[in-house]
Amino acid sequence: MPDEDRLLTAVDTLYAVTPDEFVRTRTSLAAAAKSAGDAVAAKEIATLRRPSLAAWALNQVAREAAATLDMLLDVGGRLREAQSRLDAAAIQDLRAERDAAVDAYVTAAVDCASRHGRSLSAAARQEVRDTAIAALADETAATAASSGRLLTSLSYSGFGEVDLSDALARTGPPLLRVAPPADEDAAGGAMRSNAGSAGTDEGSGSQARAAGKAAGAHAARKAAVDTRAARKEAAEAERRARAERVASAGQALEAAERDVEETERLLVEARRAYRRAVRARDVARDALHAARET
Repeated sequence: MPDEDRLLTAVDTLYAVTPDEFVRTRTSLAAAAKSAGDAVAAKEIATLRRPSLAAWALNQVAREAAATLDMLLDVGGRLREAQSRLDAAAIQDLRAERDAAVDAYVTAAVDCASRHGRSLSAAARQEVRDTAIAALADETAATAASSGRLLTSLSYSGFGEVDLSDALARTGPPLLRVAPPADEDAAGGAMRSNAGSAGTDEGSGSQARAAGKAAGAHAARKAAVDTRAARKEAAEAERRARAERVASAGQALEAAERDVEETERLLVEARRAYRRAVRARDVARDALHAARET
């Protein structure tokens, strides 16, 4: 078995560097593990894949813009809670906050990339936005976004679970551990080391991890069902509101058409009255001229 603490530290270090430094850093970390006598860890480190540019920027957000990520995850938690209650009004109330959190997340990714001398294309920014949507919809995806170990961006199709099978650096249980912030001190590293070495019963740890994974999968499936139900309820509410708007607009149109018909009728009457008045004036004028001549 590899030294998990060494491996986790190597992964955190590797996915914090820029894409240009990735291969060199990976080689150095693998060599260090091998020199320390941990050939298994060295082999695992050597096979770690370089993230896409968008995923690299997302990993930096997890390390350097934790407040922005926390805002997104907080909105996501409240949104999923509202969906589980089928509370269409609460979902609607969260829409503006949701959009603001997504925009802030994209901006943070762009800023992080810029600080490291990189820029994100429109396509990469869309990948960041897709990841934000996935993190809002799926709790496991939210944890993955917090891990700082993404290989690719995430996406949510609107139902089911977010596919993480090829999205993260490792497939073992330590994968979803939250990434350490960029300014983490030595005490934080020591706490991780103690936590990594605390377990003494490997079998019990495996069972606990399996149980946790099963519980997480069950929760994700339930969340997906709740999300679909909430979306259906929200769509029905929107359909009813649209029908009411159409009916109201139809009534307004009918009233306006009646006003037009009445105005046209009055206009015809006015034109007739005008013509009668002109004829009466002309008759009166002729009579006046005749009277003066006699």
